[in-house]
Amino acid sequence: MIQKPPRPMTDLAKKTTTPQQVRAQQTYERILEVAAEVLAEAGLDGLTTNLVCKRAGLTPPTLYRYFHDKYDLLEVLGHRLMDAQNQVLMGWATPETLRQPPQALGHSVLALFAQVLELTRAYPAGVSITRAVQAVPALHGVVLESHRSMAAALASVCQEAFPQARPERVRAMTRVAIQCAYSLMEMLFDEPEQPVELVGEGLARVVVALVDDLRP
Repeated sequence: MIQKPPRPMTDLAKKTTTPQQVRAQQTYERILEVAAEVLAEAGLDGLTTNLVCKRAGLTPPTLYRYFHDKYDLLEVLGHRLMDAQNQVLMGWATPETLRQPPQALGHSVLALFAQVLELTRAYPAGVSITRAVQAVPALHGVVLESHRSMAAALASVCQEAFPQARPERVRAMTRVAIQCAYSLMEMLFDEPEQPVELVGEGLARVVVALVDDLRP
């Protein structure tokens, strides 16, 4: 794994923020767009702020006005990708969906998994971003934050669907489901020879079993 180099304490106190002025926003978005292109073409090792500046037609001081280093770029790209993935999941997660009979729920989970997988592949540098945030230990917090947030949101829907279920069990089951789904998606990116349909069916069986454990 690639270690993110430590920053001076003065830098650690700063946060990357989205600029408010239109021109600054355009520059900010252009930097991220080019960073995604470079990441997709050259990988994590080939992504450098100098190359991003050259491609974007910007000077390094302009980039550093918004991002400390390439890891800041990856952090924002990672958040955006996972936000897009999470929106798909939360559009699917309703009490009615979760209360479906096991077979129907399994088909629904399989379709959801395929949708998130396709979104990630179609997203600019989506697969490369997924790999990058996993490869840099200091960025694991981005993934963990997203997974915990989604598990909590899904737990709320599950609790509404199955009010008699113990809250601690609901929280544990939803966290397991989220972890399984994202781990399997990452596996498919790393091992493209794996059959997507069979992997999705395996996930569907896991989720159906977890939900069955919550039913009255």
